[in-house]
Amino acid sequence: MSNTYTGTGGASGLEVRTIDLATDLFGIDIIEVSNGTLTPGASPNIAVIATGGGGGGGVTTIGFGSTGLTPAAATGGAVTVAGTLVATNGGTSFNTYAQGDIIYASAANTLAKLTAGADGEVLTLAAGVPSWAASTGGIGGTIAVNQVAFGTGADTIGGSANLTYDTTTFEITGASGGTADFLRVTITGGSVSTPFVVDEIGHVGIGAANPNATSALTLNGDGTTYEGIMFQNGGADAFKLMQDGAAFWNDSQINGYDYKIRLKDTAGTQIFSVFSANNTGEIRQGINTGTDAADVDAPLHVVKPTALTNAAAYPVRITHETSSGTPAVGLGVGLEFESEGPAQAGTNYVGSIIESVSAAGTTAGNTRYDMVFKNYNGAAASEVMKITGTGALTTTTSIAAGTTVSAGTTVTGGTGVSTTNGPISAGGATGAVTANTSIGAGTTVTAGTSVSATTTVTAGTGVTATTGDVTALDGNIGATEGNVTADFTPGDGTRGNFVATRGYSSQIAGQRLNAAIAAGADLADPVLSVYGAVQELSGDTYTLGPYASGTPAVAGATATFLCTSLPVTCAVDGGVVTAVTGGGATGTGFTCPLNESFTIYCITPGSFFVFGNVTVV
Repeated sequence: MSNTYTGTGGASGLEVRTIDLATDLFGIDIIEVSNGTLTPGASPNIAVIATGGGGGGGVTTIGFGSTGLTPAAATGGAVTVAGTLVATNGGTSFNTYAQGDIIYASAANTLAKLTAGADGEVLTLAAGVPSWAASTGGIGGTIAVNQVAFGTGADTIGGSANLTYDTTTFEITGASGGTADFLRVTITGGSVSTPFVVDEIGHVGIGAANPNATSALTLNGDGTTYEGIMFQNGGADAFKLMQDGAAFWNDSQINGYDYKIRLKDTAGTQIFSVFSANNTGEIRQGINTGTDAADVDAPLHVVKPTALTNAAAYPVRITHETSSGTPAVGLGVGLEFESEGPAQAGTNYVGSIIESVSAAGTTAGNTRYDMVFKNYNGAAASEVMKITGTGALTTTTSIAAGTTVSAGTTVTGGTGVSTTNGPISAGGATGAVTANTSIGAGTTVTAGTSVSATTTVTAGTGVTATTGDVTALDGNIGATEGNVTADFTPGDGTRGNFVATRGYSSQIAGQRLNAAIAAGADLADPVLSVYGAVQELSGDTYTLGPYASGTPAVAGATATFLCTSLPVTCAVDGGVVTAVTGGGATGTGFTCPLNESFTIYCITPGSFFVFGNVTVV
């Protein structure tokens, strides 16, 4: 840039104007002239651009070369340009266009026009240049806002209000009961095809091409790697529900993991069933036991909560119903008890069975059931005893010691009825033990034989109950030339006694004298003192209580002691036994002189009565 003029002048600053006054500017600070010459004008304050820069005396000649443009006249003044600008100078070389024309480069630096094609044709490339051709690809169609596009026909897209996405929610809607699935996703290439399906009703299938029509969710797997539902806690596997084609598994993934069922009863109270694995080698199931594994005390622990305070409840019921035919006598239900045989690891035996078996009747009024007991005895468990529906006790072997046979019960068996430690009694005015003949010394009364009330038992070996009772409620027990003996070991006063309900018994004459008791002993303790007997005392001090053996005396028990060595002082322990009464006084002890005797009588386990030549203190 050259010939720059700066300056000020005029009432309102520098004025710049064209010769024809078409442009007149004021307040100009700088005038820049490119390729022109500034000369003074007619007035000293006017500068004239003589040549160039669009000023001076105007254009005297103009030419456009090969641009395609030509001037209408090559003289000064206003110049009108004619012609069409060629492509190499930035034009198109065209001055007319039809509707739909497209300009394109047909060769280097050469433009051409492509006229509009027919409706439906698409712009394509042929021999390196654009051209119109019939559509052989691509798609077309319209969809509404938020609708997901899908093919409605060949090369045609469309949408539906039932398939939408609003940048937040993908939604498929439709009326239930159609004939086609709403959604189906199929993954192939693995061991099995694993589709995810939502059918026309809303049933969901995972791995199931056709979900079960009666289930909301159907899972189908291959039984190995694609199977079940896994529950995690903090990203770690915790519990799995699965089936492998042979079984359904509730499969814990954590050691000692409990499986709990929590329900609400009709009152809204939560009740529980617990499967606990907190014990090595066993699963414990608790029903109504509480929520903690500590509440379950056995492999099967059943609790029946009730408001009852003085009646039995029945937490468990076992039922047998025939699946075909008509139930008949002999149908029943039972429990089997099985364990490994001694020194036979891995070999199990059903050792005992308890059965409830129908025995008679076809209506509710006459149906009877027997309780049958079976035991293993070298072969399969077989019946050894039963209690009939009418209360009779039937046994295939001898009745064991201590067993009570109720009045009217028939005892059958091939080994007889015997008692080693218990009584054989005929109670009441009509009760009898009868035999067809006299019972001689050493004679066995066989099963089914009765001993009548008038039958004589011949003297010889006598009638013996080792630790049991021989009782005649309305008669006498006598031995003309023998003994009536109660053989006993130390007891609590309930055994080894002679009792006469309506007659009398000798408490002193003929009683057995046991070994002397040393000083310091607890005379009330049934294990140290023999109730029903007379015993010597070899010491001088004794106590009543505190039953160190753990067995207290029973009310009515008596024991007699002889002071054969020293005067005796006896005191209550003050903890369990608190008082002794006798000689018209009550105190905490008593004394007895040398060569005298005294008898203690248990009023309660905590108090005694003493009689004899004693002084209560």
